[in-house]
Amino acid sequence: MLCPNCNSEVNNDYHKCNYCGCDLSSSLENDNSYNQDTTNESYYSKYFVNTQQIKTQSRKSKKMIIAIVSVVLFFLAAIPLTYYLYNYVYLYNKQVSSVTEKVEVKNFNAAKISYDKIKNSKPYAVKTKVLSTVEKNLKDRVEVLSKSFIDDKVSYDELEKWFEGLSKLVFLKPLISEKKRVLQK
Repeated sequence: MLCPNCNSEVNNDYHKCNYCGCDLSSSLENDNSYNQDTTNESYYSKYFVNTQQIKTQSRKSKKMIIAIVSVVLFFLAAIPLTYYLYNYVYLYNKQVSSVTEKVEVKNFNAAKISYDKIKNSKPYAVKTKVLSTVEKNLKDRVEVLSKSFIDDKVSYDELEKWFEGLSKLVFLKPLISEKKRVLQK
């Protein structure tokens, strides 16, 4: 033990300090009570809840709840996105290509059937967008054919066959008749 007066090391059995003569009996009692208090504290600590542990556990559980809610929200957001991508991107491209590919292989009757099927479909917004894209692509095709005829890459008979097939798609009739009139001059 240490002397409270001079801080020198003193044997625990002595009641007075060898160096300064200070009475050590009061410090011995204090020291014993300290040891007994810590013993009692450790004995009873297993019966009481540590508030620091509770705070740590509650933080961990809050983080876990936040993680679970985040994952659920992610999947809830992914469902409408998947629906949108499928209906408005995939089906849109599929419908546009169904008409234009049939025109490219000169299967005009099948192209007309595909075009009419799109025209009679239910969702108006998608139908309008698909039809405008198909019409733009086919009008561009008429322009390319006309330019090819002017550049002598396509004969008039070949051009006439293309125009006859494309005129089955009703919306192209005015454009084709105008191109025929211009090209015949």
